[in-house]
Amino acid sequence: SLPPDQQFTSSGSSSNSQKHPNEVSGSPVKSEEGLCRQHALKNSFVPMETIKSSQLEPITLVDQGGVHVSLHFAKDSPSGQPDVAVAVISTVNTSPLAVRDFLFQAAVPKTMLVKLQPASGKILPPYNPLLPPPAISQVLLLANPQKRNVRLRFKLTLTHGDQQLNETGEVDNFPDWTSLIDH
Repeated sequence: SLPPDQQFTSSGSSSNSQKHPNEVSGSPVKSEEGLCRQHALKNSFVPMETIKSSQLEPITLVDQGGVHVSLHFAKDSPSGQPDVAVAVISTVNTSPLAVRDFLFQAAVPKTMLVKLQPASGKILPPYNPLLPPPAISQVLLLANPQKRNVRLRFKLTLTHGDQQLNETGEVDNFPDWTSLIDH
C-alpha cells in the first residue's frame, strides 16, 4: 500500500454510464477543506463548447494502430473555481477499422481530485480520407489543493475492429500546476 499522500482516487466515465454525469467516484476525503473541494468538483460541469484551447502542448497518451488519444489543456478554469484545471481527452481514429466500446478512466494521488465528464460518444467509424476524422472528446476536471506535481494514471479500453485494446499508463510530464490554472 502506498503512503496516504501517494494513494490514488479515481474517476471513470463513458457516454452511457449509469452514474449521474456530475458524480465523482473514488475514496472520500476526510478533511473539511477536502470535503468542500470534493463537493465543489462533484457539482462542476464544463460544457465542451465553452472550452478554449491553451497554448500548452498536448500530451499523447496512446498512439496505437491508428487510434490516437491525447490530452489537451484548456485556457480557463471553470467559472468560480480558479484552482481547478480543465483538460480534454481527444480520441481520433485514422485506421480502416471501427472503434467501439470506448471507456477512459483516470486516477490521481489522494491529495488531488479528478472528475471525468461523460464522453461525447463510444464509437468512431473507420477513417475516410475524404473527410476529417471524427473524434471522441471527454472533459477532465482536476483539483490540486496542495499544488503538487500532477500524476495521472489512466486506463483505456475499447474495441478496435475485432481486437480488444486495454491500455494503461501514467502521465507524469504534466505542465507546471501554475501554468494550468494561471492563464
